[in-house]
Amino acid sequence: MDRKRVAERVHKRARLWCVLLLCALLLVLWLIWLLLLAPKRAQIVVLSAAPYSWPLPPNAWAVEDFDRLKTIDGETITLRGVQDPVFNATDFLTRLDQEIKRGEQQRTETPLIVWVSMHGVTDISGESVHLIPPQATPSDPNSWIELDDLLEPFEQIGSERSVLLILDCNRMQVNWNVGLLANRFAEMVQSE
Repeated sequence: MDRKRVAERVHKRARLWCVLLLCALLLVLWLIWLLLLAPKRAQIVVLSAAPYSWPLPPNAWAVEDFDRLKTIDGETITLRGVQDPVFNATDFLTRLDQEIKRGEQQRTETPLIVWVSMHGVTDISGESVHLIPPQATPSDPNSWIELDDLLEPFEQIGSERSVLLILDCNRMQVNWNVGLLANRFAEMVQSE
């Protein structure tokens, strides 16, 4: 009988070790998948205007848009910059440069998505495209952000990195208080 019990204990221990070894192997395989084969999350950088004051209208639906994005943050995207509003042109361009440099340090196989949400207009002549930061003077194009200044940092990014620039800037079609009779922002952006 003792031999039988000893043999059973040996078999139980052997089975236990086999189960533990199998679990360890599965755990290692899961970690390898997680590190190498798991889907990469796209980075979304949000550059949104702080609240506007009269004569410019509010940046309508911007807060709601970003709240919706926050619900999937960490699942398929990595969201940055939602809580940091932009106040002026210098602040905007500085943050854009910082985010692009940070994006260059990340993996190149995931796309970098930059979402700009503020009022966009064309100047009086209708030849140049601008973004109006909240603290800019609505009647002074020199305090605005030119589209070329916005696009310039993206030229530094190499061709191995995919970049998507979302200009959510055509919320104001007409504003007589600032002399905007017809906003040709979208039309002018497409032509550039």
